[in-house]
Amino acid sequence: MDRYIALDVHLQSCTMAVVGPSGRRLKSEVVETNGRALVDAIQTIPGRRHVCLEEGTQSAWLCELLRPHVVDVVVTVPARRKGPKDDLRDAWTLAEDLRIGSLRAVVYKAPRQMSGLRDAVRGYTMLTGDLVRLKNRIRALYRSRGILTDDRIYRSKDRSAWERKLPESQRRLDRLFCI
Repeated sequence: MDRYIALDVHLQSCTMAVVGPSGRRLKSEVVETNGRALVDAIQTIPGRRHVCLEEGTQSAWLCELLRPHVVDVVVTVPARRKGPKDDLRDAWTLAEDLRIGSLRAVVYKAPRQMSGLRDAVRGYTMLTGDLVRLKNRIRALYRSRGILTDDRIYRSKDRSAWERKLPESQRRLDRLFCI
């Protein structure tokens, strides 16, 4: 007998909801977000287990962890819903969507095959965001003193000329940004 399991995953705990093939709600519980506890909770559910969870920081890890213990693991980007929200309601909705096949945005996860590429893309995205944030802070520092800047402000050979335009107290901050 098929069981449709949804996990609403958070840092400390996961809310698990189990739905039967007819749509009957069979079980719900809150499980600690650690590998052993999650596997143990999944293994207590009899039958062919189908698991669904939302795309997030821990989704690749959970796919690797749960795949040997279930028929399939589906990762999805959930549709935006109106009305009240809570973890259990989200889990029930996700389990029902998995059961009736109405998940719209399914995310492909092949953790071991694509992990290097996925990590490289994630690293690139984080570094690009950090660089943009740092450049905005540097420009804001000069703008706060009424100093107009252009792209030369980021060139190391032009740094000292730009720095001299700032009062001494803010030069230290500028040096900190440009380490």
